[in-house]
Amino acid sequence: MEKKVRILLVGVFCLVLLLAGCAPQAVEPSAEMIQTAIAQTQAAEPTETPVPPTLAPTRTPAPSPTAYETPEPTTSPPINGEISAAFLNLRTGPSTLFDIVNTFVEGTAVTALSRSPDSEWVKVEIEFEEEPPLEGWMAVIYLELDGEAAALPQETFPAEQTLTGKVSDTEGNPIPGINVAFVLNYDEVDLRADATSNQNGEFTVYLPEELFGTFDVQIVSWTCESPIADANCQFSGYIQVVDRAFIAVPQEEEILFTYEKTNLLLSGTIEDRDGDPVDQMLLVAVRDDGATSLGRSDALGEFSIPISGGTWEVYAVSYDPDYLEGEKVSVEVVDTNPEAITLKAPRN
Repeated sequence: MEKKVRILLVGVFCLVLLLAGCAPQAVEPSAEMIQTAIAQTQAAEPTETPVPPTLAPTRTPAPSPTAYETPEPTTSPPINGEISAAFLNLRTGPSTLFDIVNTFVEGTAVTALSRSPDSEWVKVEIEFEEEPPLEGWMAVIYLELDGEAAALPQETFPAEQTLTGKVSDTEGNPIPGINVAFVLNYDEVDLRADATSNQNGEFTVYLPEELFGTFDVQIVSWTCESPIADANCQFSGYIQVVDRAFIAVPQEEEILFTYEKTNLLLSGTIEDRDGDPVDQMLLVAVRDDGATSLGRSDALGEFSIPISGGTWEVYAVSYDPDYLEGEKVSVEVVDTNPEAITLKAPRN
C-alpha cells in the first residue's frame, strides 16, 4: 500500500521591513528577497519528526511518556511580545488558509489581544509610527510573548468554519503531540493548514467563511513530547492504524486517527545491489489491514521498527529525486519478535 503525503508550500508574499526609527515600513519585494524570506522562514521552523521519519528507529519499546501538560495562565491580557521567526505573516484568521495581510521581520513588536480556542494562534496588533495600527492573526509558535497565550480572551468560530478530529490508541486513550495536515485543492491551487493534537488528543483547523471543498487530512509528524516517541524522539511502541481521511466542508463525518500499542520489534538490514549496507534509507511496513510502521536505517544499514501481529509487507523507500520502492519482503508476526530480514534499496 503506497502512502504519500502531499506536502506543499502555500505561496508566500514576503514584504521586507526597513527599520527606520522604531516604525516598521513595507517595501515591494524582489524575487531574490522572496526566495531569501522563504529560506529563512523554513530555517526558523521547529524541528519535528516527519512521516516517514528522518530519525533512526529505536531498538527498544518506548518508555512511559512524561505528562503532556497545558501551562496555567500567568498573565492578564493584553500581552506584549515580539516575532521570533525570520519572517512571519500576519493573516486575516487563525490558520494558513486565511489571506496574508502583511509580513514582518524577526524582532517586530506585537501586542497579543485574544486567542483561538486551541491557543495556537493569537490576534495581535502591530503599531506604526505614522500609520494606523494593523490587526491580524499570528501563530504562537513563532512569537515570544511575555505571558501565556491561554491567559488571553478566547475568540469563537462557527462550526461551519472549523474542522476537528481526535487521535487516540485502539483502547480510546488520547494521544497528544500528533501533527496533522489539512490539504485542499481550491481553484487549482493546493492550500494547506496544520494542527497538533492537544492533551485530549483533539486537533482543530479554522477556515475562511468562503472556503469549501474536500480536505485530504493526514498525520504527517509528531512532537518529541508525544507518547509515540521515545526519549530520543524516535517512533516507538506504536503502529499507525488509521492516519488519513477525506472530509468535506461543512464537516459531517468524524475524524478519528488511531495508533495500536505494541512491544514487538522487526529488525534487519538494508543493502544496495552489491550487498553493501545503505544508511539513512527509509523503510515502510504495511500490515494486510492497512496499518503501517515506519523507520530508517542507521550508519550500518541496520533498522528496528515497531511491529505487531499480522502479515506485513516491508520495503525500502527513496524520495530522491523520485518516489521509488524496493522489493517487498513478506513477514508473518504472531506474538514474538520475528527473525531479522534483509531489504534491498530501490534501484534508480
